[in-house]
Amino acid sequence: MSHRRRGKFIIINNKRFAASTGMQERSGTDKDAAALYEIFQRFGFEVSLHPDQTKDQMMKIMLDGMDAV
Repeated sequence: MSHRRRGKFIIINNKRFAASTGMQERSGTDKDAAALYEIFQRFGFEVSLHPDQTKDQMMKIMLDGMDAV
């Protein structure tokens, strides 16, 4: 943990879902995402927050993140 930059930390905060999933909105998730963002940024990570992502969008984020390594 001696390096100033530690890498990337990706937060996917899915609060709302497509009606076809039958899932309801998740309350409290914004507060959790904000806390994660703050603590990992403090640890020196480059943090990015992505709200309400579809499966395809999540896969693209993960693949893009792997390409950046």
